[in-house]
Amino acid sequence: MSFVDDFNSTNSLDVRVKLYGETMLDQAAGIFNLAEMRVIGFNFATGNGVERNTAKAAEWWRRAAEAGDSCSMFNLAVCYFQGDGVERNIAEAIYWWRQAAETGDSNAMNNLGCSYKNGDGVERNLEEAVYWFRQSARIGNYEAMYNLGACYEYGSGVGRNLAKAFRLYRRAARENFPKAMLKLGLFYRHGLAVERNPEEAVKWYRRAAEAGELRAMFNLGLCYGTGDGVDQNLEEAFKWFRRAAENGNPCAMFSLGVCYGTGDGVERNPEEAVKWYRRAAEAGNQYAMFNLGYCYEAGDGVDQNLEEAFKWYRRGAEAGDARAMNNLGYCYEIGEGVDQNLEEAVKWYRRALETGLSFAALSLGECYENGRGCERNLEEAIKLYRQAAAGGVEEAKAALERLGEEL
Repeated sequence: MSFVDDFNSTNSLDVRVKLYGETMLDQAAGIFNLAEMRVIGFNFATGNGVERNTAKAAEWWRRAAEAGDSCSMFNLAVCYFQGDGVERNIAEAIYWWRQAAETGDSNAMNNLGCSYKNGDGVERNLEEAVYWFRQSARIGNYEAMYNLGACYEYGSGVGRNLAKAFRLYRRAARENFPKAMLKLGLFYRHGLAVERNPEEAVKWYRRAAEAGELRAMFNLGLCYGTGDGVDQNLEEAFKWFRRAAENGNPCAMFSLGVCYGTGDGVERNPEEAVKWYRRAAEAGNQYAMFNLGYCYEAGDGVDQNLEEAFKWYRRGAEAGDARAMNNLGYCYEIGEGVDQNLEEAVKWYRRALETGLSFAALSLGECYENGRGCERNLEEAIKLYRQAAAGGVEEAKAALERLGEEL
């Protein structure tokens, strides 16, 4: 959260500040008008012409705020919210944002809306959040337009209305707000409240990406990788995944690992693949946890280590990845990287199937056919084989043929 300043300091202000010096400014406070006090606060906050001192910044903004300057009210609220120059006090932040909002400050209105949306310093109230976002958006605050759009998109504090969300995102995007550009790209790509237009999606993803929006970089990489809205270009996909990954986007880290693992858009490099899978996995990406587990199991890009494979399959499974659940079940079934436990194997195969993995129906069916970790039940096994076969699992079709059963 940043401080704001809408006043350009004049030469006369600079001269007076230099004349009195930092140590004498407090005694000379009476010679400065509100706008000048605000600027002095901003200079202390940023270290512009004086030694940076956020406590002094807060002092000057308090003087101006108590005399009625809305911009200083906003900045003082930011100090309290962040604990910058003053002891952190969310209630005081809300008080000063409300004071500024009631004088017409659009940034304060937007921040007040965020506080009500998140329950920061006030009781969570989505309707009140919508009220303040709307007030701020009406006077041109593009961040508030975006926030109000999100309320309409998800039905938060207001009836869900994708058409209104789209219009608000478009207004904010035209003001070059990166998050709104990203949203506009998503709406065009998926045909939300507007006819699907992949080319328009790519246009907005690109604008957002060039403005530094990491998710837009990732989505632009996906478009290049699949040829959606743009000619397929794996090198361009790799480029955008790398830009987003190097700036901390976990999904892009995973995709960059896939590029290195498959040689798509870059020379295959299993060690680099493992490096990026690990970074993505440690950032919470469940798909990377599965891939990292597989690399340890297969010894691809890293020394084979079945205990590490088990560890990452478990982390991926607990994070919700169905393939990791199935492979974790297999580890338990054959005792790979962990003591054999057939009941645990059945448990994880079942969870993988419930999460939608057709292959897990084959794994579970084999357990029922052979009575491994569960009571033998050929009828249940056949039912599971049919389920897996319907999902395209060839091994399940072979199992049904072996048992003399039809698909």
